[in-house]
Amino acid sequence: MCVGFIINRTSQESSYFRSSTRFHRCFKFLLRSAQVSTARGFSAVPNKSRPGYKFGPKVPTMANAHPALARVSPPVRMINPDHSFTFVNLASKSFELVQHTIPTSPDIRMVHELPDSTKLGKDEEMIMSWTKGCYFGKSGRDDVFLCWQEMEALQSFCIGIESPERGFFKPIRSHYKIKYNDGTTSKDWFKPSDNPGDPYTFPNTMNVDIVVTSHSAKDQLELEITIRDRSPPELKQ
Repeated sequence: MCVGFIINRTSQESSYFRSSTRFHRCFKFLLRSAQVSTARGFSAVPNKSRPGYKFGPKVPTMANAHPALARVSPPVRMINPDHSFTFVNLASKSFELVQHTIPTSPDIRMVHELPDSTKLGKDEEMIMSWTKGCYFGKSGRDDVFLCWQEMEALQSFCIGIESPERGFFKPIRSHYKIKYNDGTTSKDWFKPSDNPGDPYTFPNTMNVDIVVTSHSAKDQLELEITIRDRSPPELKQ
C-alpha cells in the first residue's frame, strides 16, 4: 500500500520515495480515496438504492385490513344507566303499580324512581332506572321487581331484575324474571331464558299483548316492556 510505503519507508527505499513519478502516483491514489470516503460519509456499507414506498390511506379500513382482522365483532353498546325498566303502554287499557321493590345495595344511585300507586295510562311511558357501582370492591345483591294490574280486570304481570353481587374477579351477569296471573292461572317467578338478552312474550291468555325486549351486557340490563291491545281472534277462550 502507498500509506505503508510512505510511512514505513526504509533507507533502501528512499530512492523510490524521492522518485517524483512514484510519489505523485501514490499521492493521487490517497487523494482519490479520501474524496470517495467523504462522498460516502465514511461509510463501509455499500451504497444501496432506497426501497420504494407505497403510500396508502392514513386510516386503516376493513378493505385493506388483514383477513383475520377484518372479522372483528362490532363494539358492544354499553348501557347507561346500567339497569332499567321502560314500560310503554300502547293499549287502550290502564294499569296500576300494585307492588314494587327498589335496589338496596350501598353503591346504588337511583336515576328514575316510581312512586307508589303509579298509574300507566294509555299512550304513557314509565321508567325506573339505577346505576350500580362498586362499594370498596364489593357490592350487594339486588332483587328489584314491579307488578302491574289491569284496572278493569283481575289480571296482573310482574317484571323483575336479579342483579348479582359485584366484586373483583367475580363472574357477574344480571337476569330478568317473569311472573303473571291471567285470572285463571297464577304463574310464580321464572326466568324465560338462561340468556338475559333473549326477548319474551307473555301467553295469549292475557287480555293484552305484552312483549319484553332485552339488551344485556355483562351485569348491565336494559328492559323495554311494550303493551298493546290484542285482537279478538288472538284471545284464548
